[in-house]
Amino acid sequence: MKKLLLLVGLFTALGQQYASAQDSSSKASPQITALFSAFYGIKESLAAGKADKAATSATAFIKEVNGIDYKEVSEGNIHALLKDAGAISATTDIGKQQRRFDNLSANMAILAKAFNITIRP
Repeated sequence: MKKLLLLVGLFTALGQQYASAQDSSSKASPQITALFSAFYGIKESLAAGKADKAATSATAFIKEVNGIDYKEVSEGNIHALLKDAGAISATTDIGKQQRRFDNLSANMAILAKAFNITIRP
C-alpha cells in the first residue's frame, strides 16, 4: 500500500510535468504529448483501483505508442513501452497491473527527461 501511495505521489508530480510539456523549452511533439496523456490515463485508473479501466487505458496507450516515429523515440524504447503496456492491458488483476506499471513509469520518466519535460514545484 505504501508503494502505491508513493507511486501516486510520484505521478501526481509527473502530472505537473505533463502540463509543462507545453513549455517552449520542451522538445515534445504532439505525439509525445498524447503519449503522456494516455500514460496518465493508466496511472489514474490504477490509483483509483479500476483494473478494467486501466486495461482499457493501456490499450489506448499502445495505440499512441504505435503511432510514434522511430526518429522520435528509439525502436528499443518503443518495444519496452509496448511490452509493459501490453501486460497491463492483458489482465484485470490490479496487483499484476501495478507491478508492470512500475517499469512502465520508469521508462516514461526516461522519455520525460529526453524530451526536456520538467517537473514544476
